[in-house]
Amino acid sequence: MVTAKPVRNRSVTPEGAYRMALRLAREGDFNEALPLLQFASDLGHERSKYALATWYLHGRAVPKDIKKAVKLLQELSESGIGEAHYDLALCYETGSGVTRNPRKAFELYCQAGRNGVSDAWVEAGRMSFWGLGTKPDLKAARDFLLRAARSHDSEAEYMLGVVYEKGINDTPDIQRAARWYRRAAAHDDEFGKKAQAALNELDRAIRQG
Repeated sequence: MVTAKPVRNRSVTPEGAYRMALRLAREGDFNEALPLLQFASDLGHERSKYALATWYLHGRAVPKDIKKAVKLLQELSESGIGEAHYDLALCYETGSGVTRNPRKAFELYCQAGRNGVSDAWVEAGRMSFWGLGTKPDLKAARDFLLRAARSHDSEAEYMLGVVYEKGINDTPDIQRAARWYRRAAAHDDEFGKKAQAALNELDRAIRQG
């Protein structure tokens, strides 16, 4: 366990402390990195506070403390930090360190998306598709996923294929579904494989009439 030591050099700026902490963490020297992060965080440096929150969230260099992480994330979310909204949404969706609240999670994913976190639109789309924390709405799911797909996100592309195959207003659009599946299938990852399987299934259905 790493214990934070006070930073003696008070001429260090919060930004300087943050940069030094990152360098030391990359080198594996968490004993020196932690007090620098804590120092900068205490002075309101947002990136330091976010880094510290993720350390507590995942138990990196410090004992895992979800409640402490959530407290820091809540402070950051009030300042409009998208990454904090996203991580806080995950906590509310899973009930980690807070009472599980899918509706709050959905709202936070949307806030994160509006503050530049593309992955958050995938989560908002997923929740809209399944009706988690919000009413089931394929049109809303499509709109959220299209925002994420601008960054060539494979999960968003795959989910768009699913949305179009299922059909907005109960009207399937197989051509658009196949187009999005093909885009997702170009990625060498989990969703690329799922998309290829979905394409194969579509091809079989078309051949069988």
